[in-house]
Amino acid sequence: MEMGEILEHMMEPKNYGVIEDSDCEGLGENPQNGEKVALYAKIENNRILDIKFQAIGCSSTIVAGSIFTDSVKNELIEEADILADKILDMLDDKPSEEAACSEMVVMAYKSMYQNYSDRLKDKNALVVSKSISYSCEIEQKEENK
Repeated sequence: MEMGEILEHMMEPKNYGVIEDSDCEGLGENPQNGEKVALYAKIENNRILDIKFQAIGCSSTIVAGSIFTDSVKNELIEEADILADKILDMLDDKPSEEAACSEMVVMAYKSMYQNYSDRLKDKNALVVSKSISYSCEIEQKEENK
């Protein structure tokens, strides 16, 4: 992804908002600082017809939410889950503070996917929040003197 595309997602996030009559919802959170991402989706025949997000977080969280939701809109929910797993695998190579925002969006998706599965059995199933494992704190390296 080019810098211009990233700036576009930052300045005008795609899919930001709420779907009032969503079929499922998800919540990802950072327990260290209270940042959160909520996802809402309309799904028909396992296809994500519409997906929106809201975030209480930094601009990196907004960009990650915009890119992720834009990538999975109109995809099968199982394909979106595969993408979420690939993102988590890619984050293993990133510094913790760089991985935290993207992980929070993916955890919101994982929560939403679980909520979708649960609501197929019980339309009143509750949303289960999923916490991130990375820290967004920048680690200070000690210098030897």
